[in-house]
This record gives sequence, structure tokens and C-alpha cells, in this order.
Amino acid sequence: MLLTRAARPDRLIVAAKLFVESVFGSEFVQRADALLNLEQITTEEIHGLTPILLCSVPGHDASNRVEELATSLNKNLTAIAIGSAEGFSLAEQAINAAAKQGNWVLLKNVHLAPQWLKELEKKLHSLKPHDSFRLFLSTEIHPKLPTSLLRMGFCLVFEPATGVRARLTRTLNEFSENRMERIPHIRAKAYFRLAWLHALVTERSRYTPLGWSKHYEINESDLRFACDSIDQWIRNEGQDDIAWDALQYLIASCIYGGRLDNRFDQRLLASFVAKLFCQESLDASYPLIKDDASSLLVPMPQDKTKNKYIEWIKQLPSNEKPTWLGLPDNAEKVLLISQGSKFTGDLLKCDQSDENILVVDFDAGDQKDESIGRPAWMIHVQHTTDNWLKSLPKTLPSMTRTSENIKDPLFRCVEREVTFAANLLRLVRQDLVDVQAVCDGSKKQTNDTRELLNNLSKGMTPPTWKKYRVPPHIGAMQWMSDYVARLKQLENLVTLTINEGVQSLRCVKMWLGGLFTPEAYLTATRQCAAQSLHVSLEELNMNVQMLDQSSQADSNKETVFLITGLKLQGASCRNNALFYSSLIMDDIPLLAIEWKMPNSAISAPKTNDQQEVTLPVYGNGLRTELLCTINVKAGQANTSEFHFYERGVAVLASVLE
Repeated sequence: MLLTRAARPDRLIVAAKLFVESVFGSEFVQRADALLNLEQITTEEIHGLTPILLCSVPGHDASNRVEELATSLNKNLTAIAIGSAEGFSLAEQAINAAAKQGNWVLLKNVHLAPQWLKELEKKLHSLKPHDSFRLFLSTEIHPKLPTSLLRMGFCLVFEPATGVRARLTRTLNEFSENRMERIPHIRAKAYFRLAWLHALVTERSRYTPLGWSKHYEINESDLRFACDSIDQWIRNEGQDDIAWDALQYLIASCIYGGRLDNRFDQRLLASFVAKLFCQESLDASYPLIKDDASSLLVPMPQDKTKNKYIEWIKQLPSNEKPTWLGLPDNAEKVLLISQGSKFTGDLLKCDQSDENILVVDFDAGDQKDESIGRPAWMIHVQHTTDNWLKSLPKTLPSMTRTSENIKDPLFRCVEREVTFAANLLRLVRQDLVDVQAVCDGSKKQTNDTRELLNNLSKGMTPPTWKKYRVPPHIGAMQWMSDYVARLKQLENLVTLTINEGVQSLRCVKMWLGGLFTPEAYLTATRQCAAQSLHVSLEELNMNVQMLDQSSQADSNKETVFLITGLKLQGASCRNNALFYSSLIMDDIPLLAIEWKMPNSAISAPKTNDQQEVTLPVYGNGLRTELLCTINVKAGQANTSEFHFYERGVAVLASVLE
């Protein structure tokens, strides 16, 4: 598994499954993959005092399975939504009554009240229920759920079906035949387009941050509101006439779009909605799925009944590809790598129990052999922190202020970076020294050092070190490597300023992702250009060029600044133009930023097939921090900017995830 993690990170999950199968046998894996029989579990495997926890991911509610089971078994079920004081009192009354009568109780969204669950657990211990009594708790997978309740209950984990076909079938089943097949027949067609959109939007969430920049909780309630909008905007009940423009606005800007807070995600959603909800889509040859790589072309179905659409879904190719969603072919590989990284992090957290972490033999410092009297994890932490102390500089050189250089925006920006880095360096070095002192027994533990040992032994970055924006689950080793690289850049900048003066900062190739506040650097470059041109900041626009070599940059201009270390995800750049690419990530050797007046940009006239694409520049691979946007020419023929958005094309200042 370690070799697989190093050589083929996209195959780590498969390797882990094979490892589990080799240890526990193939029957164990088959039982884990088998579908849950909720009826058998409820009636045969548990008793009344055992609560059944229906755990699911955010946006997926498994409580409807209980409601359907209660209906099929003719059981009296009381369902209560938890989250308010009124809900707590109703739940207690329902449990008391059902325990006496042998009925069922379903408490929904109990993760919203983790403290109340402790009281519920005590109540269950004092109950003497009827044999037929059953208590169901629907909840999201949440870290604050009481551990004792999880041990006491029977936990079932439900995940939504993956794949376009499965999601589309599940979504269509949400519509009743009577509602979908009401005249006019355009209602059924609009419902199918909505089902396809819902399946597409939710399936792309699996590929976050490539499919969407973040995970959005889009669920069945959005689907129901969109159905109501379709019914409302059918202009004439007797004719196939519907207000497409109104539907596009409501779905893209209010119903589904109301949950999106990234403007590029909003543009992408608007593009999907405009393609599906339009008069042209009523043409029998209108393409629904178009995959140029495999020459697959699936036209939009124009049926009038629900059963016809379900039959159409069954005839879709079984080998679904990310290209059905507009994503590149390698999106599945990106997803597997992301899942493998999460799996590795979770595995490290399970490596040591909290109890073992706190067991320290302070007499080990008197032993000749450093391994005597100390656990292996402590020796490993000591060796790791020793290497980190050697790689970190003892101090950072300071920048000398003068009455002249303080006027330079770039000097002020770098000075703030150096000051911040120096303060954090003192904190990190002191923490590492304290950890080593605890490990060798020369210092007693405090709450702070205990927390440091707890995090470092599991490979987790201590929260006190995260003074700037980094991915929340970044490992300690990855964080330290990145932090050392940032310090080296700042050391070089300080040395350059001392030797060549503050003006040298304008010619340096800056690693944007290595700055603690990269937005401040972009603002400083704009201020420098405004000073040189004697204009206000608002009058300047950013123009960029993706260069292959440094010699292509016009370094003599005071308004041109060079940025390095950028990555282009989902596409490649040649001759300052964007093209589709089979690579997951491509380097941008050099990005030249020039601030200029709008009327000073003299460019060659564009040809008909030449377009500009506005690309987002994110701080890291999670795409949570939007730094700026850049306009780049599209070199790909017969394409539009929305095709690049569908493929998740973006510029990353850092590859941290």
C-alpha cells in the first residue's frame, strides 16, 4: 500500500480493499458491499432498547426508507424533526407513548442537537419498552455525535447512488406519474430536463473542487421548488407553451443558483440551464450527451410519459464517463487521488489512540538507550522535530526602513510578509524545542505540549501553526515543507533588497503561492504601476501573458511584474493560448502581469473563432480562496469559455490540498 501511495495514488483505495480482503477474506468484503435489508435488521436483529441510527452524507436523507418500511409493514410511525425546544418535548412524549404501545418513532436530523442526544441516551436506559417498539434516528455523519450512543445503537450508513444513470432514475422516481403526465405534454419534457439537471449538478459534486469549487448542499427540496416553478410557468394548460426565459432565471439564479456563492460556479450553472431549458431542446436531434473523444452522441429524448423516460435511461451506455458531465476524461483519476489522500489522513488519525499518546515515561532521559522506556511514536516525533529544526532558519533577516523605501508599495508588502513569517517562525521553533524536551524527559508536559504531541504523532498540523490560509486537513510534513519554501523565498527577497535596493523587487520572479497574503502583493503591483503612470488605481486594468521563457517578458517596463510557480488545471497553455489537455496539471513557466490604461491596449483584431476566457486564480487546490481573475485567449477551435468552465479549468497559485 505504501508503494501504491507513492507510485499510483489513484489506485490506493483499490489496494486498500485488496489488503482488507487478504486479511479478513473475500466474504467480509462481499458482506460490506451487500445492500442493507432494513426490514430484516429492524424485525430480527435488534430489540426495542437499541436505537437504529441512519447515518448519511450531507444532502442525502435516508428517513424515507423508514417511512416506506412502516407503510409496508403497517406500523404506526411518528416522525419528528429535531432542532428546537418544541421538537425535544414532542420527541419525549412520542417515545413514552410508543414504548408502551409498541409503535415506531423516527427522529430526524438529530445531529443538530448533540447535547440533547446525551439526555436521550439516559432516557433509553431507564425505559422498559414493548417488544415491537423501535426508535430510528436520522443524522448526518457528524463528529459531535455522542460516542456512547453510537456504541449503544445499530449504525447504518447510507450513501446516495453515484453515476448519472442511478441519480437520474432516483430523481425521476421523485415525480408521480399523475403530476408528470398532466397535459400539456411539454410538462413531462420539462420535468425530464429538470431531472437531468439535478443529476448533473449533484454528480459533479463528487468531483469537487473540479466539478464545483466547493460542495453545495443541493437536495430534493430544490427539485420540488423547481417542479412548482415549471407548473407555474406553463402559459396555457392546453398547449405546449412554456416561459423558458422565466424558468432559466428562476432555476439558475434563485432555486439552484441561490446556493452557489462562487461566480464561476454560477456561470457554469447558468450555461447548463440555458442548454437544457430552451426552445431548441424540443428538436429531436438536439444533443444531450456529446463526447467527441468516443464519438458518442445521445439526442434529447422527447417522450411524454415517465415510464418511457425510465426505459430510455436503461438504454444508456453502462460505461459512464466524466465527459457526460462536461468534465475531462482524467476527472475520475483526480477524484481517486483526492479520495486516496483523505483515506491516508484518516488512517494516520487512527494510528494512535489518545490514551497511548498521553503515556510518557519521563525516566527515559536517564537511560543510555533512547528507545528504552518510551513508545515508538515518541521516538519518531523526536527525530522528526529534530530534522525540522535543522531545516528551519534560526531567524529571518529584517528589512531596513528608510524614508524613501517605505514609499514603495512592494517594499511595504514584503516587509509585512517578513514580519509575519518571523513571528510565526519563533512560535514554531519554540513549539518544536518544547516537544523535544518533553520527549527526552527534561521537561514536564503541559496542556499545550500534550496537544502538540497529540497532533504531531498523528501527522496532523497543530492549529496554532495555521496562522495563514492553508487547507484545513493539511498534514504536518506537507505544511512544514511548504513553510520552509516560503521562508527561503522571503530570505532571498530580503537579501536582494539589501544588496540591490528596493527597486529590485519590481524585477523579481515572485512565487505567488508562497506569500502569506498573495492578494496584498497583487494590490502592491497595481499601486506601483499607478505611481509610475501617475494615475489612480481604478483607471488600470490587468493584462496577462503566459510565457514559456523569461526572455519573452518586457522587463524594462515599470508596469510589468513576473509571477512563477503557477499551475494550470484542466488545460494546457501554448503560445499564450488555452487548449484542452489530457494532463491533470500543467505548469505555467511564467506569468507576466501588466497594469495599463484601457485605451492603451493596442491589440490585433480578433478572428471569428478567437475568444477570451476569464479564468479564476485560486490560492490552492481546494479552490476556496479566489485571488483574482485573468483573461486568456482560447486557442482551441470551435469552443466557448463555458466549455473550459465545464472542464474545471483554473489557475492554482499552490497545489496544496
